[in-house]
Amino acid sequence: MKMRKILEKVQDFLDADSRSQQQQKDSISEVLEKLKEKEKKLQNELERGADAQEKDKLERKIAVCHAQRKKGLAILKQLRTQHSE
Repeated sequence: MKMRKILEKVQDFLDADSRSQQQQKDSISEVLEKLKEKEKKLQNELERGADAQEKDKLERKIAVCHAQRKKGLAILKQLRTQHSE
């Protein structure tokens, strides 16, 4: 095999890794966007008013969504810093 073909194969291998990382970042971004929308929807339901039991339930759901978004943002940030290095 010539050196050029070997270099091309190595480049293809490296590009595949960056493509998979990009796909992973894109999918995480989509999930984060959906979680943000869900959190807003739950917040709107909470503001409309409900009984005490429903209010507690909505607050717990909002807290879970918020925590998941924070974790997702941390992972996304970590992926971005790994990619830039």
